[in-house]
Amino acid sequence: MKYGVHLPIFGPFGDPGALVELAVLAEENGWDGVFVWDHIWFPGSPPTTDPVVALGAIAQATERVLIGPLVMPLARRRPAKVARETVALDRLSAGRFVLGVGLGVPRDYALFGDDPDAKARGDRTDEALDFLRVAWRGEPVAHEGEEPVVFEPRPLRPIQLWGAARASAPPRPFRRAAQLDGIAPVPDTYDPRKGLSAEEIATVAAKVEGHRGSLDGYDVVAIGSTARGSDPDEYERAGATWWVEDVHPEIGGPDWARERLSARPAG
Repeated sequence: MKYGVHLPIFGPFGDPGALVELAVLAEENGWDGVFVWDHIWFPGSPPTTDPVVALGAIAQATERVLIGPLVMPLARRRPAKVARETVALDRLSAGRFVLGVGLGVPRDYALFGDDPDAKARGDRTDEALDFLRVAWRGEPVAHEGEEPVVFEPRPLRPIQLWGAARASAPPRPFRRAAQLDGIAPVPDTYDPRKGLSAEEIATVAAKVEGHRGSLDGYDVVAIGSTARGSDPDEYERAGATWWVEDVHPEIGGPDWARERLSARPAG
């Protein structure tokens, strides 16, 4: 199993410089991945920084860790802009970028006049994924005027895609995730004091396997917290290939994160 950290982008973590510092610390101590939240606004927790800009800085400050958003709500972003951003991050990190995708929270849509309906978000997410796959292959994504629109440069390596799904979600998110390279399940209601159990991770893995037929080469990402008493070994036995340490101001601030990341991950 591999080990990563999930960093918020708000509150005491809302300075991109602080995120870079923690990413470097994680790499120095043997962690395998550094992932960031993606929100426009988080209630009661100003300031908030931009995840793409922060990841660009992290890409330049590190050499080994996998990086990416967990997760980026594609339905509230322009696919063409995401295509540019993801390839730039892939190249800045020398192929260490993974794109976690999900529907996001309705609040981030409704606040700015976007449709928060779950089906509408799902439809736009699927459309954006189709666009990205074509753009990353260097094939025409649109045609206006005398020549087709082709996105260059292309990624250094095929960009991995991880999907998100709530533990009790209907089949559609699991079907989507089964077509990607991994899944990062989330609780039905986020509570920083608890996360998905190992049993729920096993259930999610079984649902994806039912759609794929096999989990060979597929990532199952367990996001949890040892500060809450979770044991990564239990999640590995349940089928997780990644343990991602959840950092949240209500679990512990930057000082706690530094202490946790200064220790080598279990395993």
